[in-house]
Amino acid sequence: MVLAILIIGKQEKGTMEFRMWYKNRLLSRINMFSEIGGFPSYNVNFISCTRFYQILRFLSPGAIQYVPRQAWKKSSASNYQPFGGYFVNLNGRVLDLNLLFDRYVTDFNNNSRSVYNCSGTITLDEILSKSKSRKNPLKQYNASKRDRIGVLWHTLMDANSSFCVKVRIKFPKQFTQHHLFKTEGLVLDFLDDFRGSYARVCQDNFFNSYSLTSKLNQIGLYVHGTCRKQIISRHFADHPDGLNGFIDAKHKQNHRVRCFTHDDEVDGQMNVMIYNSPGRNSVIFLTNSNDVLGRSTETSTDEDNYRTYFGGNYTRDLPTINSRPHLTKIYNSEMNSCDVYDQYLHAHSIRYVPMKHKLSWILKPTLSILDYEFLNSFFIQRESNENGQSSYRTFLLKLAQGLVADCVRDENEALDGQGNSSRNMCAECKVLGKRDSRTRIHCIKCKSPCCKAHSDNICKQCV
Repeated sequence: MVLAILIIGKQEKGTMEFRMWYKNRLLSRINMFSEIGGFPSYNVNFISCTRFYQILRFLSPGAIQYVPRQAWKKSSASNYQPFGGYFVNLNGRVLDLNLLFDRYVTDFNNNSRSVYNCSGTITLDEILSKSKSRKNPLKQYNASKRDRIGVLWHTLMDANSSFCVKVRIKFPKQFTQHHLFKTEGLVLDFLDDFRGSYARVCQDNFFNSYSLTSKLNQIGLYVHGTCRKQIISRHFADHPDGLNGFIDAKHKQNHRVRCFTHDDEVDGQMNVMIYNSPGRNSVIFLTNSNDVLGRSTETSTDEDNYRTYFGGNYTRDLPTINSRPHLTKIYNSEMNSCDVYDQYLHAHSIRYVPMKHKLSWILKPTLSILDYEFLNSFFIQRESNENGQSSYRTFLLKLAQGLVADCVRDENEALDGQGNSSRNMCAECKVLGKRDSRTRIHCIKCKSPCCKAHSDNICKQCV
């Protein structure tokens, strides 16, 4: 019942303390549903802020159980080589995070895959959900994200519609399964449902690697994205200057693209593109798809294709105007789906609700799952209906209005829910100049506050 207040609150609350803002909102006669019509919000029996916090305090996504605290030790022994190490028990206990969040995350992933068929292009990226609790073991710092501190989510999205298909929380190493320790194993687990579909996956340099591209060739998936210099440099060891020999300095004013194609019977085909842009660091792309590279010849005059090429070892200077390679345009377009999703989440979110309790951080991932569900529902209705709602705010208001439709009270009913939430000065005592005559009783007709001495179920002015 508090959804309508929560989705609007982030914009209107500002720096006001949440509990004070919540009470002022309930006591006011402002209609939160004025944008969409229908019944006014001040006729809804909302729960009080204290009751709302009591419900949140005892709401948990899963069972709260404790397990021994463990530390990870690296090892190159043959028994531990597949995982890279083993765990050692320490003194103390910690919450079992897998048992706590696994049910909610699994249900979300199953529901998303059952109601939506992805297109041939998907994007793998990260989203940071804000959480600053000092007791949160999931909290991470990422300076490149907008919130900087919070819970990190790995997300798989449809590149065309921005629909979130699959999510996974980045757990500490103690609660991460062995096959997910390495980023390569995490990506293969995310893409397990798309084996043999020859879908095109776009990912950044956090996920992309040479060995991962080789394995995606074997399971029938195309991939393209940026790659870190340290990961790809060892494959250029046969060159006298290594990978640096193909990277131009920043001060050189040119738009030069270098491409190298490797075709192996075991690893399959892989293309490395180095894009040197003036005034910026060089960008390295790694892909096993020919479509994103395109085809061209030295005599080609097609404006969209002459800046790209396929096969062999080539170096080509691009014109100074509209000089981005074809692969760069595709990468920016498909990675934008995650940015759009994150912008919607920051515009209207219920994750900002402050909860001062030692276990309040447990509810933050649950609220994030609810945000993902709301946003996915919005994308589905917008894609399935020609005249679908284009405003996410209006969609949430209609959703909230539908949820509180059974909680609307009669307009002549006394303000027993909103008016009794605080004590007001009696109207008669205020005229007489008496002090400390605050009361929770209100007149059933004019709704003015009246103490017991000046009322008998109805104030003296309405007799």
